[in-house]
Amino acid sequence: SSDGEESSASSPAAAASRGGPPPARDAQPRARELGGGLVGSRLSVWWEEDGASYSGTVRDYSEALETHLVCYDDGEQVQEYLDECRWELLPKAPARGSRRGEPAL
Repeated sequence: SSDGEESSASSPAAAASRGGPPPARDAQPRARELGGGLVGSRLSVWWEEDGASYSGTVRDYSEALETHLVCYDDGEQVQEYLDECRWELLPKAPARGSRRGEPAL
């Protein structure tokens, strides 16, 4: 591009040029302010080093560390400093069994 951004591979503009990242950090809510309110939420988190977004569910919040435990769909669990990441909320997945008429446990 001619905007001069290509010289910094770690810049948000350079990441956006690869496609797919969530909104810039300054355009998203502060995870620290949402705290435990994000527990149970589905997120997509941009991993700069992979050049890709990964989806998962917030399972816990550590007030002392100001981190959220994200259980990614591939089974990996990571304590994330979401205010240092690019992320966005996703729609919640339906409860297991709810589409087949089975009770959700």
